[in-house]
Parts: sequence; C-alpha cells; structure tokens
Amino acid sequence: MGRAPVVMGVQGNSSQVYIMRAESFWVEARQRRNHALLASFGWFVAGTPLWRLYSLVLPSDDSAMAIAAALVTWGACWSSMSLRLTSLRCFRCGERAFDNPYFSIAEAKCKHCGVRHAPSLDSPPRR
Repeated sequence: MGRAPVVMGVQGNSSQVYIMRAESFWVEARQRRNHALLASFGWFVAGTPLWRLYSLVLPSDDSAMAIAAALVTWGACWSSMSLRLTSLRCFRCGERAFDNPYFSIAEAKCKHCGVRHAPSLDSPPRR
C-alpha cells in the first residue's frame, strides 16, 4: 500500500527503457541538488588552493592569469553539476524535470507535467 508506483519511460534520444520509482527519483534529485549547491559555494573553499596551484604551474608572473584559470576550473565544475541536475528526467513524463539548480525539494515539481514531491506515507512526520 505504501510502495511507490513503478514508472517506465524512454530516456533521452535513445531507445533504452528505464524503470524508476518516484521515491528514487526524488532521492536522486535531492542528491544532485545538494551537489550543485555545494559546487556553488565551492569557490570559497577551492578558490585559493586553485589559485596557488595555477600560480606555481603557469609560467606567467601575472597573478590575473592564475586567478582566471582557477575561475574557469571552478566554473566548469559548477556547470557540470548544474547540468547534471537540470538534465534529470521526470519519472512520470520523461522530460527534463527542472529549469535551474536552485530549488527546495519540498516545493519541487516537474516543469512539464507538474508532479510534486510527496513525503512517503511510510515515513514518520518530521517535527
């Protein structure tokens, strides 16, 4: 009674059929959203070590080149995490579920079919 329905769909442009439960979709969405948010704030943690690394590796004495290289590296990491999240396909309609990486899981819904995250009936309520 409390089990989520099994949903089948086609992923991407391939003809490969995938099976995903609603619960596993929202767990994956939460995990990818958390990774994208951590990557957003990662500049504060990784910026200085990347700058120092590029300062040592790059032949230029100009620190602007090292800072630019560090920013490009961080930007590539952030972009890949955000793209990974926004390319997640909805378990019900098979379309891309999210527009951007900044959303609350409690208020999240598919941008195409509107399916929302519903807490599991088996789990106890949070206090």
